[in-house]
Amino acid sequence: MSTQLDHVILLLSPADFDNVPAWLSNNFTIIDGGKHSKGTSQNKLIIFQDGTYIELFSWVDPQPDGVEPYADFPSWASKPEGHIIDWALTGSDAHGKYDEIMAQLRDLEANGEQLGITYDQPKEGGRRRMDGKELRWYATRPRQVDTEHESVRVDVPFFCHDISDRTLRVPYTQGSTDDWPRITTHPCGATGVFSLAVRVPPSKMDSCVKLYEGILGTRGDSRNVVAPSMASFTIDTPAQSADVSGRSLCVIFLIGKGDAAGETGTSVEDLMLLTSKHERKGDRLNDDGFGAKITLC
Repeated sequence: MSTQLDHVILLLSPADFDNVPAWLSNNFTIIDGGKHSKGTSQNKLIIFQDGTYIELFSWVDPQPDGVEPYADFPSWASKPEGHIIDWALTGSDAHGKYDEIMAQLRDLEANGEQLGITYDQPKEGGRRRMDGKELRWYATRPRQVDTEHESVRVDVPFFCHDISDRTLRVPYTQGSTDDWPRITTHPCGATGVFSLAVRVPPSKMDSCVKLYEGILGTRGDSRNVVAPSMASFTIDTPAQSADVSGRSLCVIFLIGKGDAAGETGTSVEDLMLLTSKHERKGDRLNDDGFGAKITLC
């Protein structure tokens, strides 16, 4: 199995999780996910026909007794609400992919490239669905080896490799749920992810391109690039057949872009979703906040 886009994570406040903002509820069919294994976090899902999804993630409030606060995902504890805080890829071999990435990092370091990033060994995690079914996965997460970007960097993805059947976690196929195809049919017509743009430090652009080639298992593609400070990669989505738009691929853009703090901030810059509704093409989902960075195409 090739490396594929899996999902993006939007952090909501507990209040917005309980009463999802209109720009989300009016545009998407949202299903309950459940609580993660240590009980400190919970999610809801927006599942697309291409097998990708947006995870609406929130901390349980109050945090449960007898458990370290934010124990399920401690690296997200300081992330800002209302933003995409992380994103994930998937594939078939958690440990094999880990070995590939670490070899790529060693090669970069041998050539004098210091990105300040490593990956931890795959770690088992899980979630209990609202219907009581348990699902398990391996998560392979990046980690800062310095502290300069520790609280803000999301320029490299983590991996989520399923141990249990993937359709338990992402019921996007016929037969995976009694609610199919309702749960993958959205008022805005969204059928999948067209592209994801990630901001990286301009001075690290060349190194990030090489790193992404190792992470994604594909070479950069200049056909989609419209500026010298951009690079793009085309990868698969989990669906085994194309969606209604005839597309089962998505594009990852790297954008070399600094910010007011110098070259310290890196983040998901934009998310473009395919829509089957011609009249919605070009629409942004909200006037402000991260919804203003989600465009239908």
